[in-house]
Amino acid sequence: MRNGRVTRLARLVFAALVLGATILTSASIAGATTPPPAGKDLVDIPVGPAPYAVAVDPITQMAYVAINASPGGQVDVISEVTNAMVATISVGNTPQGIALDPNTHLVYVSNVNGSSVSVIDGSASPPALKATIPVSANPYGVAVDPASGLVYVTHYRNGDPDSTHTYTTVSVISEASNAVTAVTVGNSPIAAAVDTVHHTVYVANQGDGTVSVIDGKTNAVISTIGSAPSSLDDLGIGTGSQPNSVAWNPNNGSMYVSLNYAGEVVVISEATNTVTSHIRLAATGPSGSRPTGVAVDALTNLVYVSDCQCSVTPYPVGKGEVIDAGTNTLLASTLQLAGPFSCSGGGPTPSSLAVDSGLNVVYIASLCGAGGYVSAFQGYLGIAPPNKDSCKDGDYQYFIDPRTGLAFTNQGECVSYVVHNISHQ
Repeated sequence: MRNGRVTRLARLVFAALVLGATILTSASIAGATTPPPAGKDLVDIPVGPAPYAVAVDPITQMAYVAINASPGGQVDVISEVTNAMVATISVGNTPQGIALDPNTHLVYVSNVNGSSVSVIDGSASPPALKATIPVSANPYGVAVDPASGLVYVTHYRNGDPDSTHTYTTVSVISEASNAVTAVTVGNSPIAAAVDTVHHTVYVANQGDGTVSVIDGKTNAVISTIGSAPSSLDDLGIGTGSQPNSVAWNPNNGSMYVSLNYAGEVVVISEATNTVTSHIRLAATGPSGSRPTGVAVDALTNLVYVSDCQCSVTPYPVGKGEVIDAGTNTLLASTLQLAGPFSCSGGGPTPSSLAVDSGLNVVYIASLCGAGGYVSAFQGYLGIAPPNKDSCKDGDYQYFIDPRTGLAFTNQGECVSYVVHNISHQ
């Protein structure tokens, strides 16, 4: 064990004891011999057309990618260890959202034009379709509470031209029986995230720019955040903010909600169900920031945001943004898609992302013309090294200097920061 990673590895070992996962570093992936710099695009894996969502099982070390093809649809399965495609699973019509239960290794896929949810058995070798659950029209976002064995599926308007149709429902599916119940929330719910400790579910309603809070023990809506006259965003655009993704951070008891049109991420305190921070993303590129997904690495207390910057054509190359959840500030560090890519119409344009904390790898799914990619990035170890040993053997490059928001560039710079800013070193 390298001294510079004692703290990080100790946390990973603890996670492994709880989850039963094998501990690997990203240097183990695809034959790498030395760890690459943090933020580096390790590999770009070609997948099917229109990869709209990605989920990672940290125990089986498989990544599942919902390929939004119509008619028909598929889920591409990637081995995190080899970065090779190990299965392509036919599911329902136009798969859109995906989430999994790391305890049962069941993967739930919403089929937006199929009015169904496909269930994949991730413990099978290779993973295979297990069941198809009928639900109401336009299932979209998916979230799982492993502790309660419940799956939450939002139903989003998704371009329905009939204005008389309303979408205000979250379907709640029992993993044990596949039985479905319905909860009424705000207008056009698009995404959800679960606090697995308190069993509360936060649902982003894109149609009215609010977030509904569901008590998972009773299926009752206990709060609505962003209701008039207040707004989720700080730009005064109300429902035009378009909340489109939610992620839970157990470290600070907060939900992070990306607002696509506002170009920001808002932080919601679970204690008060109020917005406590507005984090503006970097308005670089011709279109400015357009967040498409948000994911939390609870071990490093970093929040990663996929940013497509895709309001103009040709699309610029998208990227990942990094937020320090300790201070809720945007860092200068980014995850830049490297390619080479050849995408008609520009891009690639990130659609979603997922984090595997055990491997310290961030996966970004991106659209690229008629195809798509999943890019694996080396993650960061956190803000500031805990001690001088953490700067050794090249490990300085995995820590972010709080003064600059960028990774340390050499060991001396890292050690100097510890000496002057970390006590008893």
